Amino acid sequence: MINKTGELRIWWIRNVPGHPENYPVGDLVEAVEVYDQLILADLFSDDVESNVGGLQVYVGEQEYETDDGWEEWESEDYWGGFDEYYDKEKGDGE
Repeated sequence: MINKTGELRIWWIRNVPGHPENYPVGDLVEAVEVYDQLILADLFSDDVESNVGGLQVYVGEQEYETDDGWEEWESEDYWGGFDEYYDKEKGDGE
């Protein structure tokens, strides 16, 4: 799969330190929807003891071999990253 600069994906780890699962999303609205679905699925699952997730943006090939071109999403409007954006969208922000 060839990624394009600016693509977004939710990363999610169930039962830390498990392996990350990635979910491509088209925009921030879809990112919030997918994030909600993952939270709810884990909340009602007896198999999940912990989880962690976030939003990444594809920035292109990197200098180092270990870099896969994905970085945490950032915004000038949301210094706290996707967590702050999510909280604001869900009405939990200040």
